[in-house]
Amino acid sequence: MSLTVTAAATSDIGRRSSQQDDSLIQSGIFPHKPNSHLFVILDGHGQDGAKVASFAKRTFLESVIEFEVRIAADPVKALKEIFNIVHEKIANNQAIDSYMSGSTASLALIVGTTLMVAHVGDSRIVLGRASESGSIDIKQLTTDHNCDQEAELARVSAAGARVEKLIIDNQPDGPLRIFKGTLPYPGLVVTRALGDTVATRLGILSDPEVAIIQLTAADRFLIMGTDGVWDGVTYEEILDAVATCPDPADASKRITEASLAGMDKQNLDDNTTNIVIYFRWET
Repeated sequence: MSLTVTAAATSDIGRRSSQQDDSLIQSGIFPHKPNSHLFVILDGHGQDGAKVASFAKRTFLESVIEFEVRIAADPVKALKEIFNIVHEKIANNQAIDSYMSGSTASLALIVGTTLMVAHVGDSRIVLGRASESGSIDIKQLTTDHNCDQEAELARVSAAGARVEKLIIDNQPDGPLRIFKGTLPYPGLVVTRALGDTVATRLGILSDPEVAIIQLTAADRFLIMGTDGVWDGVTYEEILDAVATCPDPADASKRITEASLAGMDKQNLDDNTTNIVIYFRWET
C-alpha cells in the first residue's frame, strides 16, 4: 500500500504576553524520496525563548537535510547527534542568551512508511491507530521529561539539583521545578531541553529519546502539540476534531480552539501550537 501525508499547523498566543512556540512542516525534505516529511514543534522558555525556538527550527531543517545518509544508516544515532548539534549551536550563538533560556523540541520524520520520532521536553506526539473493532486508539509516542518521571528526577537530583515547587501564599504550587543550590533560578519544569546552559550541570539533557515506528494501514493520524495543547485538550476532543474534519487545517484550528477553552476553564495561561498530520492509504 502507498501512503499519502497531509499536514497543517495552527498556533495561538493564548493569554501570554509573547509567543514562544514555533513549528515546522517541510514536505519533500529529501528530494529524491518523494514521501519524506519533516515536522518539528518547539516551545521556548525564558527571556530569549522565542529566539531559541526560531533558531532551533532553522537548524533542525539544515541538519536533517545534511544528515540524510546518516539517518538512513542509523536513524537513532543520527537523530541524537542532530539534537546535540542544535543544542551546541544555540549555546554558541552570540545573538541568543541561552544561559536561562531554552526550548523543548519534538521532531517527527517520515520517510516512506517509516516514522522516526525524537523528543526532549514536555511537548507531545500522539499516534491515532484503528483497532480491530474500528475505533481509534491514541498512543503517546513521547515521554514528558519532567520530575514526575522517576528516572528523570533521579538524574537531576544526583547532579545536585534542588527540586521543589514554587511557594505561593505559603503553599506549594504548580509542578516540581529545578533550581541551582539555594538560588531562585533557573526554575525549570522540564528535565531535557535545548539551551538552558545554566542547567546542564544540573542534569538537564539535550539528548533525545528516539523511537522508530513502521506505519501500517491502521495508522490514521499524528498530532504534535506543545504543553499548552495537552493542558487544555482531552483525547476525546482530539478524536472528535479528527473525525469531523477531513482537512487537517480545520482539525488543527479546532484543536487550538479547544485547548484555549480548556486552559481558560482551569485558569491556565500558555501559548498553544499543534501540527495535525493525516495518513491516507491506497492500494
